[in-house]
Amino acid sequence: MASLGHLWDSIRQQNVANLLSAPASVPGLFCAFVVASAVSWSLLFLSWWLLALRSRLVRGYSTTCLLLIEMASANVAALGHFVLLFFAVYRQLPPCRLFRGWRLRCRRSGTARSPSSHGQESKEMSVQDSHSAVLFDEEAEGHARGAASTVAIPVGSVGGLQQRATSRLPASPSLNARTSSSGAAPLLGDAGFVIGAVPRNNSFGSRKTQEQLARHFPYVVAAVTLAIFFIHVIIHITIPSAHRQSQELLLGLVRVCVDVLLLTACEISIALRLEKVAAQSSRSSGGARVSYVRATLYLCGAIFAACTFYTLTRFFWLVFTVDTLEHLKSGVMHSFDICAKEGMRMDPGMATSWVWPALTHRRLFNFWTGSENCSRASGLASLSFLDAKDHVLLVSPLCPGGARPHVYLHRPENNEFSGSPDVRLPETERGNLEYHRQLEALYGTAALAASRNVTVNRDATTHRILSVEVDPETLPSQPREPRTPDERAARQLWPQGGNNVLLVPLGLSAAYTVLCEKPEHEEYHLFPLNDALLDAYSVGVRGVREAQCVPHWRRAGRSAPPPPLPPGDEPAGNVFVMLFDAVSRQEVRRALPKLSRALADFAAHGSTRHHVVEAEGAMTLGVNTAANLVPFIAGITANAAGLPQEAKFTGTSFMDRAVFVRAKEKYGDTLSTAFTSAFCHDLFEYLMGYTVPSSGAGGRVTGIDRYMYQPFCHLDYSGVHSNFIGPYSILRRCMAGEAVWDHMVNYTEAVVERQLENCGRAINASSRRRVRTGDCHETMPEGSYGKHFFHVMYMTEGHEGTHSVMPLVDESLTRFFHDLRFKLKFFDNPLNTFILLADHGNHMGHYFQYTRAGQFERGTPPTVLVIHPEVLNRIDRNKGRGLNVSIQNLLQRTQRVSTPLDVYLTLADLLNVRAEVYYKYGAAGVVHPASLFDMRDAASTARARNCSQFSSDVEHYPCPLDFCRPV
Repeated sequence: MASLGHLWDSIRQQNVANLLSAPASVPGLFCAFVVASAVSWSLLFLSWWLLALRSRLVRGYSTTCLLLIEMASANVAALGHFVLLFFAVYRQLPPCRLFRGWRLRCRRSGTARSPSSHGQESKEMSVQDSHSAVLFDEEAEGHARGAASTVAIPVGSVGGLQQRATSRLPASPSLNARTSSSGAAPLLGDAGFVIGAVPRNNSFGSRKTQEQLARHFPYVVAAVTLAIFFIHVIIHITIPSAHRQSQELLLGLVRVCVDVLLLTACEISIALRLEKVAAQSSRSSGGARVSYVRATLYLCGAIFAACTFYTLTRFFWLVFTVDTLEHLKSGVMHSFDICAKEGMRMDPGMATSWVWPALTHRRLFNFWTGSENCSRASGLASLSFLDAKDHVLLVSPLCPGGARPHVYLHRPENNEFSGSPDVRLPETERGNLEYHRQLEALYGTAALAASRNVTVNRDATTHRILSVEVDPETLPSQPREPRTPDERAARQLWPQGGNNVLLVPLGLSAAYTVLCEKPEHEEYHLFPLNDALLDAYSVGVRGVREAQCVPHWRRAGRSAPPPPLPPGDEPAGNVFVMLFDAVSRQEVRRALPKLSRALADFAAHGSTRHHVVEAEGAMTLGVNTAANLVPFIAGITANAAGLPQEAKFTGTSFMDRAVFVRAKEKYGDTLSTAFTSAFCHDLFEYLMGYTVPSSGAGGRVTGIDRYMYQPFCHLDYSGVHSNFIGPYSILRRCMAGEAVWDHMVNYTEAVVERQLENCGRAINASSRRRVRTGDCHETMPEGSYGKHFFHVMYMTEGHEGTHSVMPLVDESLTRFFHDLRFKLKFFDNPLNTFILLADHGNHMGHYFQYTRAGQFERGTPPTVLVIHPEVLNRIDRNKGRGLNVSIQNLLQRTQRVSTPLDVYLTLADLLNVRAEVYYKYGAAGVVHPASLFDMRDAASTARARNCSQFSSDVEHYPCPLDFCRPV
């Protein structure tokens, strides 16, 4: 800024005395800012450093040490600013008296001071020149004050900066960081004191007027400080502490707005003063100086005007151009009114609410936070290519520096699952230990490592496994011509030409890492494990050291296989579920327009027989994941069972109620199940009280053949619940230079392709298809292994408050749907069913906390089924009723209100297993849950009027029916 440039000029001209001779408030506060901020940031970086070395330095005491250090670093600045404000405003004590040891001069400049560089020329000044010298002295003094205020004002956002810097602390920003965020906000008032309390810095009015302003300005500053403080208090009171990100987004918005206002006001004031001084001085630079000052003035004014204009324009545009009622009627593919479905109408007062989910357009937001695309720090495009068809990973034989790349099957040193008992995330503790038990069972001895052609690297002190690397001696460079256009395009970007490649077999791990040390370059590939290795990464079978295919009945602890099922007793179809966390049906239409159009296009032109049905009355049972996702899976909630939500239950688990667990118990290995989650912890332990630890490394857990979450604990992404990394991040989410959702989609597509191949064998068992190494088809009758499948892909990109991440996923999800349709021929098999679900709408951010429209959206998740009549006919046969009953019921039920409990029973019908909801949901006076393929009982067919009719004991929350009014 201009003031900083002039300050540097003054220092070069040895006019430092002018800085110290300025009025008392400037040096005292300025030095206080510097000292307090230096101490705060020093402690902050010390805590960050201790965190990085926690396993070597503090070990078991790291959590306590980090908590104490973070508390000190988060509050020392805020407390210091409060003390200074008290002395400066209420005691009228010059703050520089607090720093006498610094030998600061507490006096005003009252005489002309000539720069020493003028020498003898200064002695020959005329009276006019002497007057100009006084003005020059005031000018330098103004530069000093302007510089102090310019530096001080951005420090007012120290709370926000601390949030960014502590993004890798456990569950950060913690309560202490949030306290600092609120406590440091009054520093803005102190910065204003620096600007306005100095009379000569205000060029408006007479000297008497300026002195009056200076005398009263501290009280104005105190009022502004208290106002900012109370804004923070109100935000904390009105938004639940569980929605921490919503609090911090609004607090950050307040800080940014006030920072911009004070900074521009400061610069305009300084520019006006400099313009006046330059115009009065005959020895100034003349027109050049005036033009420079005016340019600064115009620039600051333009910034202020642009920010104001943008804010007002966007606000009024959204308020007056968006029809709120019509927007809330938006579904995934078309519009409908949930209130009208129950014989009511939407509250007309909703029309006065506005739809403003994102504070800025995502491109403007990402212009500030960084590119929308992920990139690698090395700048290299690619060193490897995953060939899913041939089950090999192609790797360049040389890195850019000429060294050979490293290929890792496991790399715990770059993962939250590092093996240390002192974990950053408490919810990963059991999975972390289980993961390393599995690694020790597979690679724990030199003989095991040699038999698997790997090199195991261990920590020299703790002997924990740091990485499992493919032995370079087993990867000779081999010639290979590109076999597909994608492979050819990827290999053209490799730093070394030629046709030689390293061929790494896939399926030995769920996550492969290709690493070059100089320059540091990392690539990450996710791919499903070989069938024979699923048990090695399972908790159901202990002591599995060699690759083997263990039948399901043995994994379940039975001594003999169960009797065969009667003919025809099998799932009605295969099910793939695309499950979102915190996404409303309106947001699917708003943030995923390409996916929405792809579904609508399939409904209109994709198939003449498939039914594409949206449950228009779908609503939630509660406000969060625990109240909605668990009913999807298990037909129960912790609240209904009298247990705390999102807690590790003591002696209680809902896992045995899960629909996929019951299906797996019934069908064994005839049914293939998969669940992929981007959360870096065991979802079933966290939400359902599951007591058996799972590593989530792509192997088996009770009821699931392929349970995957551990690779998403990569430190680039992490599992930290922060605003800037992890599953709640407001920024783009990357792992090793690629988007997290691309990793998720690519892995899911590979698993679905394998499941479809198994189904193809069953459909045409007489046609022998190739059996890859590691497949377990030989352990069962031909065509029965993996004959059916159930697959859930759980995505978390909607779980953040800026609504700038979800639009980034649209392209990948649309590509995935097109690959299902055209590449994998998913819908060619009439038994395959596609379901799009969300547990609830978004509940983070200003829109969903302060507007009725946002609260309405929170309770309207999407529910879309793409289902073939053959599946519906099989459901009718399984239920022992005539044909076409299920389709008629489905079309009627999707026009009425439904809840996650209804979806649970619907999934049970698709898998042809017995399932029942928790008994309290069948109490008198409650609308009894029923599958969407069945009609409700007579007592539950009346029109719904309120939320309590659908739950006997869930805490009250504004569900969509609360916004409906009688006709």
